[in-house]
Amino acid sequence: MLPVHGMAGISAVITVDRLGKGLRTAPRDKLIADSSDPAQLGRAFGVHRALDTLGAALGPLVAFALLLAVPRGYDAIFVAAFAFAVVGVAVIVLFVPDRKTAPGQPRLPIRRLFAALADKRLRKPLVAAGLLGVFTVGDGFLYLSLQHRDDFATKLFPLLYVGTNVAYLVLAIPMGRLADRIGRAKVLIGGHVALLTGYLVAAAPLGGPQWTVVVLLLLGTFYAATDGVLPALISHLLPAEVRGSAIAAAQTVVVVARLLSSLGFGVLWASTSRASALLTVAILLTCAIPVAAGLLRGIRTVGRAA
Repeated sequence: MLPVHGMAGISAVITVDRLGKGLRTAPRDKLIADSSDPAQLGRAFGVHRALDTLGAALGPLVAFALLLAVPRGYDAIFVAAFAFAVVGVAVIVLFVPDRKTAPGQPRLPIRRLFAALADKRLRKPLVAAGLLGVFTVGDGFLYLSLQHRDDFATKLFPLLYVGTNVAYLVLAIPMGRLADRIGRAKVLIGGHVALLTGYLVAAAPLGGPQWTVVVLLLLGTFYAATDGVLPALISHLLPAEVRGSAIAAAQTVVVVARLLSSLGFGVLWASTSRASALLTVAILLTCAIPVAAGLLRGIRTVGRAA
């Protein structure tokens, strides 16, 4: 809605948007962790991710409907989005309990907070998350790779994101429940195996829409097995007083690692080729997965084994 023009203005808007996402994510995940049975955290986060993805899938559909009703009415889309956001904030303020530090339990000084975050129980999961994140290619690169290989992906390029979201939506809760049953670290590693398989399929000289669909399903499986499972794994490694900071630390490590991955993959693609870049990342991820699995082995949280 703002009259923004030029690279600087657009970058500023995107930066503010991403800051908002960063500020809300860890407190929201802490609320979920504090409100859930520790033995069913994977299911709880899976339910949240499924509902969140449902909203992300419905949003573009509502936008298309508004554009059909009001051609070129882009302002109407932003007004509607703002209205939904106001309703969402009102629901949080009026109905979501603000869980604070228990009475008689003093808030941790900043030094104790950083000491808790440096706790050895958190160190290995953070290293594992960062290692796997470094070899996680951004979705946009994967979609562009499919577009370069297949006419089907070219014609339906805007819908590739929707295809991933549908798979994520369907699998988020089952993957969360599976994580509670067999271990969150195992499902987290399994999600990266699915991602690795997706890289190999995308790099292979395969034609036809079925292979594009397979890649989207594998990418959705990866998100279903990792996006909610990682905070479920992290949230009960440390005391409740620093739970939000622990989740935020894990999310920060993943975001920074994936930023470096995107930069590196872009350079690799430009200097070699699409298929070579994907195969290189696949080989590196193949080496990283057993290392990460070793770092996560034996980690236990409240309730079932991680």
